[in-house]
Amino acid sequence: MTGEITNMIENCSACVENRHREQKEHLLQHEIPEQSWVKVGTDLFYFNINNYLLVVDYPSKFYDTLSSTIIKQLKSIFARHGIPKVIISDNGSQ
Repeated sequence: MTGEITNMIENCSACVENRHREQKEHLLQHEIPEQSWVKVGTDLFYFNINNYLLVVDYPSKFYDTLSSTIIKQLKSIFARHGIPKVIISDNGSQ
């Protein structure tokens, strides 16, 4: 199915004409709070056949790199450091 979709897009005159008109997203700036553990950022990544969860505190740049049981690991981190007011994520499919 992926091949059929790719083939359709490559042969679509409107798609080819507008392919390079897509605008880049602007970088969203975040306010950095003065207190620790008020705002944290999260991201998932894959390295050496393992999945990892990265959690970073915005003001201190403190981070924990943990395995892929995301909810369990976030609960553990929040139990240790407190519940943040804001969590920023890349909205990955996980």
